[in-house]
Amino acid sequence: MYPFTAIQLLNFIQERAKSKVNRLKNRCRQNHILEGTNTVCQGKETCNGSLFNLQWRYIPERPTHTRKAGPMIVVFFTQFWSRSIIRRPARRALAILLLCSSLPVLYAGDIVNLRDKDYYGLGPHCDYLLDTGGALSISDVSSEPFTPAFTPSGDETLNFGYTSAALWLRVTLQDRSDHGHWALEVDNFDDVRVYLPDSHGGFREERFGRKTVQTNVLRRSGYSYVQLPCATDHPVTVFLRYHHQDTMLVHLSVVDMQAVLNTNQKELFYGVYFGSIAVMVLYNLLLFFLLRDTSYVFYVLYIVNMFFIQIVFSGIILDLMPPGSFFSADMVETVVIALALAFYLQFVRKFLISGLISPRIDRLLFVVSLAAAAHLPTIFFLPFPIRTLSLSLLFLVSIGLCFTVVIICLRKRYTPVYFFIASWFVLIAGVLAFVFRNINMLPNTFLTDNAMQMGSSLEAILLAFGLANRIHILQREKELAYEWSRLNQRKAEKLERDYRRLFETAPLGIALFDPEGNYLETNISYRRMYELEREELSGKNLFDTVYHEERREIEREQWKNMVSRSQPGISSFERTNLTASGNRINVRYFLNRTVNELGEPLGVLCCVEDITDLKKALHKLTDTIKEKDILLKEVHHRVKNNLQIIISLFRIKSREISDPAVEEILESTAGRIRTIANLHNRIYLSPDVAHVEADAFIRSTVKQTLSAFHFPDEKLEVNYDITPCT
Repeated sequence: MYPFTAIQLLNFIQERAKSKVNRLKNRCRQNHILEGTNTVCQGKETCNGSLFNLQWRYIPERPTHTRKAGPMIVVFFTQFWSRSIIRRPARRALAILLLCSSLPVLYAGDIVNLRDKDYYGLGPHCDYLLDTGGALSISDVSSEPFTPAFTPSGDETLNFGYTSAALWLRVTLQDRSDHGHWALEVDNFDDVRVYLPDSHGGFREERFGRKTVQTNVLRRSGYSYVQLPCATDHPVTVFLRYHHQDTMLVHLSVVDMQAVLNTNQKELFYGVYFGSIAVMVLYNLLLFFLLRDTSYVFYVLYIVNMFFIQIVFSGIILDLMPPGSFFSADMVETVVIALALAFYLQFVRKFLISGLISPRIDRLLFVVSLAAAAHLPTIFFLPFPIRTLSLSLLFLVSIGLCFTVVIICLRKRYTPVYFFIASWFVLIAGVLAFVFRNINMLPNTFLTDNAMQMGSSLEAILLAFGLANRIHILQREKELAYEWSRLNQRKAEKLERDYRRLFETAPLGIALFDPEGNYLETNISYRRMYELEREELSGKNLFDTVYHEERREIEREQWKNMVSRSQPGISSFERTNLTASGNRINVRYFLNRTVNELGEPLGVLCCVEDITDLKKALHKLTDTIKEKDILLKEVHHRVKNNLQIIISLFRIKSREISDPAVEEILESTAGRIRTIANLHNRIYLSPDVAHVEADAFIRSTVKQTLSAFHFPDEKLEVNYDITPCT
């Protein structure tokens, strides 16, 4: 089968074994010198012909090591070989027997001896095989041809990143304890299969994972625990098969089940984490009920979904889901991530007041949040990778939008944005530490394993501080607004008192009516005018209060026409009203209707003036004017008649006198008297006694003079040059 004989192989082993024993002794001496260290020394020797790789490890904390037995047996055998105690034929037979019995030991790998410790990490002691096609079975990988195909890990944590291949692990255990309560602590990947040896020489399969619900597997803190068979007389080789769509980061260990049930550090961490999230939720819900600010609602919904995201990523969701549940862990993961993104964007809109600083970005944030929420029904018909890719793209878009809003807030010196930036940094730092650990760029420590939880906790705390700062800013603005409102209120109260004083002390009666004519408010002058009290006008109507019964319907119709007209303006009219005692008064109304933005009437402002005394004085003045006109007519009549008599007497006398000179004097005197009569007539007919139209007076006087001297009009031409006085 191999290109060299068993004797050649034994000779090779003889030479190598001596050097290995010397090296082993030196390392044992170093162990005493470096006592308490966890240094793992390892070396590799390869024989010619590539038959096998002879590997050895020295682990100070586990001195019982099966691979040390191989060199020891060879050394013991070679001591007798060199002394020729065994004959040549017997040497060959014994060499073949030794070779056949040593091959399983050489391929078996490290045997982890389980003693009195509660925890044994299996990472450095297991071998792995990547099945790219995923077609290998347990019968294949456990067969002898596949034994050298496994590769020793050498690391506490096996990190294969994102791979679609199936991972096979092989580890050999031997129980040397007194209790035998051992279990494998296995990660909850999508599909995990543990193959334990049975009594028939085969393997018994334990299958579980995120997509498989197994009732007989204990799950705690995101890990599954598989009970190991108790066998103290011989080693037990266990095979594990992993398949996962996410990061393949494998933690494999053997734990004491009794110790796991008693205490768990990771459970303590998750308890602190989930407790802090619960406190933040309750505290901010209380603030919401006190302040009625919707930003607290979206904040609470966001951190609640982040809480569930950590439950999903840690594998605890499998502990909570009942057996045979319709919803898988992948579906729950899509739901909580989509809701977390949607509520986070809504929180950003409220927290950074994007609607005020940038309405366009605010609308985009709202659309992206709706798109994230629209992923909820996709869990029923879209595969998990497509859903994850779509949410990742939305996440990148939302980062760009949030970054834009942050820049705008920084330019506007909005203080809470600094807390928002700090929360971004801690969350991104946690996510990056988690991702770098997944791609094997950071070591697997307590901090890197729980970086995302720590980052989300710090983010929630910083956002809570930001909300508190926002409350402080709003409180300051509220105090300033309150002081400003108090100042404006005092001004308004003063103006109201001044206007009330003007309203009440106005000499005119002022009343406010609704569109139907019902009283809303009246001043003192109005109530005094109608002899009414304020209480008597409450709920009363204008028409039933001041108008006579016969005029009420007519006035009501005219009021409706005035209120419903489309053209604005002041209406003025006079009416005769009744007082409370039944007296009639004459009043003049000034009405102006008020309308809203749509042009609908809101009410009517009415100013009322009592003109009863004015009416009486007007009647008296009218009577006086009439008497004056009668007197003037009588005086004018008598003056005109007397002047006419004088003129007639002068004419009669002039006929009796034959002397031309005397006759001329009499005629001239009669002409002057006619001029006086003409002037008196002009003054009487003029509306203003202080002024007379000279043009008409001169023309009429000239005409009378020519007529008196019997001058014919066709023989005499008269020219007038009259300039009006200004």
